[in-house]
Amino acid sequence: GLGLRAAQREDAGHCHGDYRDPHCGPQGDGPARVAEQLLEILRKVNRESRERFEKAFTEIREHFRIMYRKLFGGGAADILLTEGEDILEAGIEIVCRPPGRELQNLNLLSGGEKTLTAVALLFAIFRARPSPFALMDEVDAALDESNIDRFLTVLREFTEESQFIIIT
Repeated sequence: GLGLRAAQREDAGHCHGDYRDPHCGPQGDGPARVAEQLLEILRKVNRESRERFEKAFTEIREHFRIMYRKLFGGGAADILLTEGEDILEAGIEIVCRPPGRELQNLNLLSGGEKTLTAVALLFAIFRARPSPFALMDEVDAALDESNIDRFLTVLREFTEESQFIIIT
């Protein structure tokens, strides 16, 4: 029995993927070592994910502030991470101040202002991570003529690197 299995393992030179045998794990390690290796890989992935997210968030945040001012013809806006939470699980809050108004939560804005704020965020993401193609549906529905003009002006900035299909 056992002597024969050991001899077969030696003859074959490996375990043929049978990790149920504690001697057949990666580098002859048992399940505890494999579990520790997996945990270390998860820690590394989480660390790298946090770094990448933080870098992308910072870049998008800066672009959002600029895009908001362009689309509104002034004012100010910011995106913030929910405090006290892991960055990978945090929520994102949008605060904005349309020109001539007080700082407000997104929920208190008109439909057109919400649309322009969402477009500012979308364009900020595009500026940070360009895409060759985009489809926008009914983005102009809640916008008045002056807001449509500002939207088209900003949109033209992206047409060198991206193609847009806009459904109206």
